[in-house]
Amino acid sequence: MYKFKLTGNMECFCGSGKEFKFCCQDLLTISSLKNLSTEIEKGDYKQAFLFCKAEIVRYMINVKRHTEGLLVRNPLYGNKLLDIDIKALSELLEKMIVIISKANLQIPFIDMLNRLEELLDNGKWHTRILYYKVMWEYLYNNNLVNAKKYLTNISFSEINDLDFLQLYLDIMGDELPFSNKVEIIDRLIKMETKISGKIKYLGAKSIEFLLMSLCQNAVSPEAVGSQTIKDRGFIPL
Repeated sequence: MYKFKLTGNMECFCGSGKEFKFCCQDLLTISSLKNLSTEIEKGDYKQAFLFCKAEIVRYMINVKRHTEGLLVRNPLYGNKLLDIDIKALSELLEKMIVIISKANLQIPFIDMLNRLEELLDNGKWHTRILYYKVMWEYLYNNNLVNAKKYLTNISFSEINDLDFLQLYLDIMGDELPFSNKVEIIDRLIKMETKISGKIKYLGAKSIEFLLMSLCQNAVSPEAVGSQTIKDRGFIPL
């Protein structure tokens, strides 16, 4: 059976765009999740970033060796394994985001994500990578415009991830009609597994209905202005 191997002349799977032999090849021999956590605890974020890249490479090699083929041979089990892979990738990317922000590293993170996205032709994979692009722009670059650009070509109905759907609502909520916002909140309630989370979303839904009720019963600006004049004792000519 064919077993995937990342060779030195191939592009590194960390997303740097460099050849593997000039990037993470040597790091893989000394890197581990334990060493990564140790460097983060020590505050050596530059070394932690290198280890984090190496662990992403290790993870992606396993995806190529096992998950990619299984998705073709047995989609049911392949998708179950992919869900585990995506969770592992998420943990590494979240660590990387923290490392980059704490060390103020000038890293082209979006470019890295673009290259990671290309490594596996799968919708769930691409959606998760898109989530991190949006999160990076919105939460870390404080760039709402760019975050919205990433969301223009995706419908909330295509998002089946709680974190991503919540992020979509946070960013696009002001532009959504009432019915769409309520539909998103209903989906969040169904996705949420914790009682406290469900209560939070039920509260958010109640607020949306209250705001809609207030808007429907609102007095027109002209009427408000007229009432204000009368209250002040002025009689318009």
